[in-house]
Amino acid sequence: MDRGRWPRGYSKGSTCGIRRPTAGNKADPGSKVQIQIGKAKQQSAVPSVAGKKVKEAKQILQQAGFNNIQFAPGSDGSDGATVISQDPGGNSPVDSPDNTTVTLTTVNIGGNNGGNDNGGGGFIGGN
Repeated sequence: MDRGRWPRGYSKGSTCGIRRPTAGNKADPGSKVQIQIGKAKQQSAVPSVAGKKVKEAKQILQQAGFNNIQFAPGSDGSDGATVISQDPGGNSPVDSPDNTTVTLTTVNIGGNNGGNDNGGGGFIGGN
């Protein structure tokens, strides 16, 4: 392999390791050296779901292979709640969607304020 050139299918950023001589041992000048080149692990980006309703956020994450979805303590997991943040954050690179847990922090704004049928004025000074 010429210096500065990579075999077909490999690029800068690929990992390599010395095969012969084994790591830590010296090679005689002019002797052959065998190296092994491997591709860097392909990473996936976590979809950004902040601002989405829980139902839509779960669909987006699951379509991208993120099936381990949980809710932060105190968050509302109902379909109508709104995602206000996520961990890992949107567009964060991860090694494996199926081994990544996405934690959603949500709020549920509006509605009938817990079923009291009071017009939804759940703020001080509201209806």
